[in-house]
Amino acid sequence: METKKKIDVPVKEFSALMDLMGEKLPDILTAILGTLYSETAGRNMGKAVGAFYQELLASGLTQALVEDMAKEYLQTMAHRITIVPQG
Repeated sequence: METKKKIDVPVKEFSALMDLMGEKLPDILTAILGTLYSETAGRNMGKAVGAFYQELLASGLTQALVEDMAKEYLQTMAHRITIVPQG
């Protein structure tokens, strides 16, 4: 038969840590979401899609295929942002 070991949990310290997280976590999440949805983030996303589009055109792909691929790329980038839970 297996003997269970007693685990000493520092309840006061754990409680203090949880209180601190409760205070700090909302500000951290707000800062992260602000970064994801900022004007700069939008501008950078546009630049990334534009560069992707130009590279595809330069590689000799058809305009229609390049447009489809760039659209899918933008949708993928946008989807990655929307899966982040919002307050």
